[in-house]
Amino acid sequence: MRKVGEYSSDFAAEIAKGALESAGIHAEVLNKDNPFPSGGMKIKWMAIELVVNDADYDEAVSILKASSKSE
Repeated sequence: MRKVGEYSSDFAAEIAKGALESAGIHAEVLNKDNPFPSGGMKIKWMAIELVVNDADYDEAVSILKASSKSE
């Protein structure tokens, strides 16, 4: 598994996961049950991570970049 993103909220991570899964890429959200939400601050050890299979990494990054540009 390879990390394609870090998020300060599980909601944002789940939105990104949905974008990947709608393109047929399996993704998992890690650390979403962290008892110390970062409140929007990017704190490395608290980050909610989005990971995909190694083989899907390049396509996943492209999809997430395209989706962030359309927001």
